[in-house]
Amino acid sequence: MKTKTNISVLWIDDESQDRTTEANNIMSKRKNLKIQVLHPMDSRMEDLLSSFKARKSIPDLFLIDYYLDQRTEQTTNERFGARGLSVAARIREILPEHPIYGVTNFTAKKDGVFASEAQAANMLFDNLLSYKEIQRLGQKILYLDALDYALIRSSKRDSFDKLLSLLNSPDCAREIIHGILPDDLIKGISSVKSGNSISFANWVRNVLLDKPGILYNDIYSATYLGMDLRYFAKIKNRLKSASYNGVFSKTNSQTYWWRCELNHILFSTKIAVSSNKANPWEIAPLVFKTPNNHLSKCVVCDLPYPETIGTNVKDDSEVAPVHFKCSKPHPFKKRELYFDEFRVFEP
Repeated sequence: MKTKTNISVLWIDDESQDRTTEANNIMSKRKNLKIQVLHPMDSRMEDLLSSFKARKSIPDLFLIDYYLDQRTEQTTNERFGARGLSVAARIREILPEHPIYGVTNFTAKKDGVFASEAQAANMLFDNLLSYKEIQRLGQKILYLDALDYALIRSSKRDSFDKLLSLLNSPDCAREIIHGILPDDLIKGISSVKSGNSISFANWVRNVLLDKPGILYNDIYSATYLGMDLRYFAKIKNRLKSASYNGVFSKTNSQTYWWRCELNHILFSTKIAVSSNKANPWEIAPLVFKTPNNHLSKCVVCDLPYPETIGTNVKDDSEVAPVHFKCSKPHPFKKRELYFDEFRVFEP
């Protein structure tokens, strides 16, 4: 199968002139990325939608301003009839397997403007980006994400093994992944509307990468191995076989590790075999010769060997290693089979 290298993006925004300038700046940084910017009231919109129905000149990714109901001019009361959600819905109906990203300003996103329509937004937008993210990382996110979506779309259908290859998963994760996949994906990517490539991509993003248990990010992995992040950074080269390098790994802000492969690396060592300890956070410091001043410490009691990661109950932006006895289950996030329990702590 020929690897796709050229990516096209259609950006629909009511401030099309400003966005064209931004698009040109992004394209100057990535020669294989082409971005077309259109105003939602542009006469070419209907022609484009018709061409999509005919499966002609289809963009690899759509970028749509969430606020398409803003005033056309500051001096008038005219408003667009098509909001970002409704435009996304029209495109999704025509092209159920092409990614649609919503874009808004950072403040609105942070302050929860999407909350009242969260369910609809989550169904129609495969990702939500701020304009600052687009300006700073657009050449990377739009290009590499679109490549991964194209890879998923072009993959062999009706094959569970093909899904595993998209994840580059180790053998030890096979049965676990089979156990957590939605029913409509168990046999692979099947139809255009149920269990399709978008369903699989969203499952990877919102479940496999977002919920700790099968994969761990750096702080979870370091804590699991009984060390702080600084020492974990020093031993990463010894854990290469456990790193996640499947779809969407290149644009994720975090590095992820297969927990079962971390176990394989750890428990296959002579030290682990001869040790009378059973917990990885107690055995790993022996295997990797972790100095005492680099052992993981509980944020609450400051003692070593915390078993998991907790979220500050007063500030959900803060996560830190905690003992189970020093934390409690998250009040709003229920534990799911095969995944770790979300915990909270009081500082």
